[in-house]
Amino acid sequence: MNKVSNHSLMNSDRKKKTPIPEPPEIDFGDMTEKQKLVFLAAVDIISEKGFNGATTSMIAEKAGVAEGTIFKHYKSKKDLLVQITVPVIAKLFIPVAFQAVNKVFKGNYSSFKEFLTYFIAERIMFAAKYSKYLKILVQEIPVNEDLREFIIKEFKKKVWPNLKELIQGFQKKGELAKIPPEAVFSCMISIGGAYLYRRIILLPKDDYDDKKDIEMLVNQILFGISGKKTEFYFFD
Repeated sequence: MNKVSNHSLMNSDRKKKTPIPEPPEIDFGDMTEKQKLVFLAAVDIISEKGFNGATTSMIAEKAGVAEGTIFKHYKSKKDLLVQITVPVIAKLFIPVAFQAVNKVFKGNYSSFKEFLTYFIAERIMFAAKYSKYLKILVQEIPVNEDLREFIIKEFKKKVWPNLKELIQGFQKKGELAKIPPEAVFSCMISIGGAYLYRRIILLPKDDYDDKKDIEMLVNQILFGISGKKTEFYFFD
């Protein structure tokens, strides 16, 4: 998979703009070095093997610790996964993800197209860096109600107000249809999210042309895929 360069993604109009910032690092806080090793090993193994395929022996070997050391703190593999992996990802990774995207939402853009180009480029960079965490979240979100509610709550509190304000600003300029901001976001996340799912989860080994892909995604969000203006017919 091609690496994203923050120097090659923007068109000539953005050359004088601030380049896309590198994704922030995760702060592991008061984790001991051994806890950090076990956590990172669990993320590596689970993202590769899935929850059912991961074993404590694999995690212990990856972390460079004795399997007995893990069982001193966790009674079973499920206990390890429930207590450390998902909660720590929620506590450490989700805030970093929202912090990064909020920087994009607070930027100054001459057009919605420019914003979309910047936004998609930043999300691709972020997803590439933290693909292992995203793979685990994709597995857990559909079945873990607490995690799902936490993400929704944090998004509504820390991200949505900035994005909603940005969307409404472009609506006032006449660049976007006067539809609910939630509908604009749904279009963005449906097309962009599907692309990232393909790139990170389904076909990570495929070759990707970041510049062409971003241009394609921006055009899909703005104009759809028909290539011409579409008339809509409503039925009673």
